[in-house]
Amino acid sequence: MDELEISLEGGDGGCSNLTKFMVVGKIHAKKILNQKGVLSILKGIWSGDDILCIREVEGNIYAISFARERSYQRALAEGSWSVMGCSIQFQKWDEGDSILEMDFSSI
Repeated sequence: MDELEISLEGGDGGCSNLTKFMVVGKIHAKKILNQKGVLSILKGIWSGDDILCIREVEGNIYAISFARERSYQRALAEGSWSVMGCSIQFQKWDEGDSILEMDFSSI
């Protein structure tokens, strides 16, 4: 049987664009909210040009990558934010941090 070889190439830094201005938000709710509804609301808070990517990490935890520092700073400084009647708390994310280990215990 022939061996399968997988070659990994180094990136060109494209991922750093996604993580340069990234926040992680936790929705404080007793149940998991509808993902499509949450994504729609989060996209509506900022203009389409400001958001590079929004991903559900786990349950009510979402990662948002911004194209502009202004929007990134707004997410961290302004608030309190609300999604579907529940508070969402944003924190800055630094490369190498474990999102699931972030402390969202205080609002």
